[in-house]
Amino acid sequence: MNGQTLIDSHAHLEMKQFRGDLERVLERAHAAGVSHIITVGSTIAESRRALKIAEKYQEVSAVVGIHPHDADDADDWALEELSKLAVKKQVVGIGETGLDFFRDRSPRELQEDSFRRHIDLAKRRICLWSFTSATLTKELWKSLKMKGCRKKAA
Repeated sequence: MNGQTLIDSHAHLEMKQFRGDLERVLERAHAAGVSHIITVGSTIAESRRALKIAEKYQEVSAVVGIHPHDADDADDWALEELSKLAVKKQVVGIGETGLDFFRDRSPRELQEDSFRRHIDLAKRRICLWSFTSATLTKELWKSLKMKGCRKKAA
C-alpha cells in the first residue's frame, strides 16, 4: 500500500461462514492493507461472538445490536443484554439497527421501536451507532430527530 491505513468499518466476522477460516481472513485483510476491522453483530448471539473476536484480536473492534429484520427480538431482555455488552472496551458502537421497510421482515412499528431503543443505548454510551436503511425514509429521519440527532452527512 502507499502508506494509507484502511479500516473495514462494517464486517461480519462473527458469522458462521468465518468460524473455521477467521485467522486466514484476518491475515488476508492485513496483507491487503487493512489495519483494523469493525465486526457488527446483528443478533444477541452474533453480538456476543463479535465481542469475543474483538477480545481475542487487537485489530478487531465490535459493534453490538439487533438488525431490523429481527426487531421482534429487541425486547427489554435483549436491550439489557446489549447494554451489558456495550460497556466492554472492545465495543465501539451500537448497531446494526435501523429501518428496513423494503423487505419488511419485521413489523414496521417494532422496527421503529427497536431503532429508537438502540439510539437511546448509543446515546447513554456516548458512542456511534451503525444503522441500515434499505430505503432512506422520512420515518428514519423522523426517528433520528425525535431522539435529538442532527443530520451531519449525506
